[in-house]
Amino acid sequence: MKGNNSSLGLDINRVFMFVIFAACFLAASAMPAFGVSVALHTSTADLQPEWSPAGQTVSYTVELCNTGNNGDEPVDEIRIYKNENYGGFLDASACDDIAGWEKTFINYKKACHYIAEGSDNYINPGFCKTFGFHADTPSSGCEMMWKFETRDITETWLAIYDSTGIDNLDPVITKEVEGPQSDNCPPDQGETCWMSQETKIHVYVVDATGECDPPSLVKYCDFSYTLDGIPEEAWTVQADANGEVHETIMFDEDSEHILTIICYDNANNSITDVETFKVDDTPPVTTKKFNGPQKLLPTPEGIVEWIDGVTTVELIASDPDPTGFDCNIGVDKTLYINVLAKEYGDVDEKSCWEPKDNCQPVIREPDTECVMEMQIFCEEEMRYTKDSPEWVTCVEQKIYEECMGCYDGPMWKIYNGTPIEKEEESCHILQFYSIDELGNEEDTNVNCFFVDKTPPTGYKDIGDPNIPCEPMGEEPYCDGTPEPESCSVYTPDQCSAIPGCDWFVDEDRVCVGEPEPDACRVYTEEQCINTPFGSIVGCYWDHSIGCIGTPNAPCDVIQYEGENFGFQDKCTETPGCYWETVTHDEYCTGEPDSCEAAANNWPADPQGKCEETKGCDWVEPPTEECYWVQDHVTEINLTCIDEGMHPSGDEEVC
Repeated sequence: MKGNNSSLGLDINRVFMFVIFAACFLAASAMPAFGVSVALHTSTADLQPEWSPAGQTVSYTVELCNTGNNGDEPVDEIRIYKNENYGGFLDASACDDIAGWEKTFINYKKACHYIAEGSDNYINPGFCKTFGFHADTPSSGCEMMWKFETRDITETWLAIYDSTGIDNLDPVITKEVEGPQSDNCPPDQGETCWMSQETKIHVYVVDATGECDPPSLVKYCDFSYTLDGIPEEAWTVQADANGEVHETIMFDEDSEHILTIICYDNANNSITDVETFKVDDTPPVTTKKFNGPQKLLPTPEGIVEWIDGVTTVELIASDPDPTGFDCNIGVDKTLYINVLAKEYGDVDEKSCWEPKDNCQPVIREPDTECVMEMQIFCEEEMRYTKDSPEWVTCVEQKIYEECMGCYDGPMWKIYNGTPIEKEEESCHILQFYSIDELGNEEDTNVNCFFVDKTPPTGYKDIGDPNIPCEPMGEEPYCDGTPEPESCSVYTPDQCSAIPGCDWFVDEDRVCVGEPEPDACRVYTEEQCINTPFGSIVGCYWDHSIGCIGTPNAPCDVIQYEGENFGFQDKCTETPGCYWETVTHDEYCTGEPDSCEAAANNWPADPQGKCEETKGCDWVEPPTEECYWVQDHVTEINLTCIDEGMHPSGDEEVC
């Protein structure tokens, strides 16, 4: 908003020049003062600031220049007229004192009037003079014209103009975060954005457009940040030709950065933006731990490792914080894959025997950016809850399909915290690594170890004298010699054998009571399904269990149906036993031919019948090798040798 003015000369060239200027700069054209037809000088006015905030007392400066050529007249008086849109400007105090110039105030013109005190203070052609004043800005307004007048020593007045505008809107700061990021990016006031050292923060600043379009435009922005609470760097970025500020920021230290941006427009409106960025460029660290039997043997070729089939492998991941200011975002996931060395060309299993030079990754890891995208896909597109079993399965499958390129090997797995079981006896190659929530990825770890499930073979040398015990591996048997009248153990009657029934011996031979549940279990197969009196009602035979069920009749009925069956038969079936009836008493008497016969005639419970028979004992043959030796004389030597495919050694005799 500049005004340029021209005076008319006495020759035709100056007249022609004035016409051109008048046509091109109509709003700020040179205008002779009232009653003056010819200007013998040309002047311009440059009013600053061009833009002001609303409702404030603002100090302005106007640079008045005598733009004439040599031979034109010098300027010795100037006037500054009040713009009626502005407040204040009521007397001479509204204008600054200028050394060498007398200042008065023309009330009816509402103008400050300056007169040069001597020719040394004239504004000669080609020179300028700056004058100052202050006024109260209105609430709004665009291109509001201020009038100035210059008079040369020929008393020729020239009116010139320049304008100001009101801009009461703050600049607008917009940020875009490009690259690895997490949480609130870009952050609002009081929020935190996590980023890595390769992440870029793009800052765009423009001036808000209100009544005046275009507005005053951005002038400059001050940038600064602290590093862990200590001021680190500050710089200023001037607006470009379009009145905008564009700046890209990267932080090259892992730590907490508090970024402060203060931007000003040409009306001195400002905006301050303070945001926190935590930078984490440090990848996680994952270690392996064996839970259970294990052996680690240092050798010149590296540490050879063995575990048992019951041993599990635990992966422990942590996200280190080298700053000490909690700038570790945390582990997002651990990926692992396990293969057998022999399946990948290592038939001699040197990966495990000589790990220092041969334990190397054999499966490439998936692309990390792709892995992060697959996580988002399974969570947002498939709507699986993060870390749920369905989400884990989805991510593993998508990694296999989308992130491995041309690949048909085993699938990378997400470690869920459950120790990994390794059962197959072989040399295992375990690859694993972790990724934090920013995508920082550690180098792949590889561990080669044997799974050895084969125990050592034990050897025993028994010296003399020694006598072997009973032969090993035989079935248990009933041993001994039955005592006389041992058949008496078979005299319990059918009634008393039924749980819940009692036998009363009198002339009526009555069995009383009610059978208990599952009382059928006391019957043999014949009693259960094929007695001379028919089967016991309510009982049935199961070939794997025996006689099951509950009799459906009272004890007296059951006793009548199977009165003498079973006990008499069992008695007479036992060699050496016979059934005897004396008046109302019947019983089994005699002596079995052998304890073995006594047991074998009761196949449902041979051990019980053996132990009931007087003079008989139930023998359990030894299951291990057994010798009789002479104390302090017979020498016994025990040795064991680990003879498996992957012997770990260190055999011990216990």
